[in-house]
Amino acid sequence: MPQGREISPLLTVRENLKAGFAPLRRGDRNIPSHVFEVFAVLRQMPSRHGRRLVR
Repeated sequence: MPQGREISPLLTVRENLKAGFAPLRRGDRNIPSHVFEVFAVLRQMPSRHGRRLVR
């Protein structure tokens, strides 16, 4: 798993965000709504792959 500000380019935005919750039980791995309040642009691209975010 990438560290720091890096993301996995093959995972979608949603999958990258959920990866941060991997230590939690599967049912608790929901992306909190405040994440999209802070990073509003991500709300519009949950299926976009990480490699397409930096270009």
